[in-house]
Amino acid sequence: MSSYQDSENFKTCYVFKDVDDELATCLCSFWKDYHHEFWNNLQKSRGKEVNPNFNLDIPTIKTCQEHTAAVAKSSNGLVIGVIFILIRPLNPKLKLGQYGYFFNVFIPSQFRSFKLLRQLTLNFIDYFIMDKRNRDFRISALLCESIIPQMQNKYIRSFLIRKGFKLLSTNEPRGDTWIHPLDTTYSL
Repeated sequence: MSSYQDSENFKTCYVFKDVDDELATCLCSFWKDYHHEFWNNLQKSRGKEVNPNFNLDIPTIKTCQEHTAAVAKSSNGLVIGVIFILIRPLNPKLKLGQYGYFFNVFIPSQFRSFKLLRQLTLNFIDYFIMDKRNRDFRISALLCESIIPQMQNKYIRSFLIRKGFKLLSTNEPRGDTWIHPLDTTYSL
């Protein structure tokens, strides 16, 4: 686990392929408490027109736990936000390779704040881009969708641009799709 910046209210950690037993227990508790809110948010967003460039199957809670890449914990140690990544097939017309990493952020409504979202996302992006060792070398792109209307604003867009993302597509009912090319290292 790699900690990033502490706040007086929360701490964020990069945990891609490094979830220990204690964190796994915390994640189980988190998803037990918040899976209904997660599903409701996801189903609302997926009910819109689907972007034809991506296979957007709805992930299971088990999948979200197994692919956790970053977490935010409150000052008392409770998980209050997660980023998980999924490997999804890409449309060959995009010429981005066969698969891409999609990252998803979920912060329960009672904990949502721009500060928490920013720190959790910043922690994940900074560490994930440097973490060539744990990434699949065949995947050369990190993608995210900004599907929540409140997240489609100039502040989020400028934040993603500063972190090296490029706007791949914008689709009014679906939101923005962003891409960050990944350097890969192949070693035997």
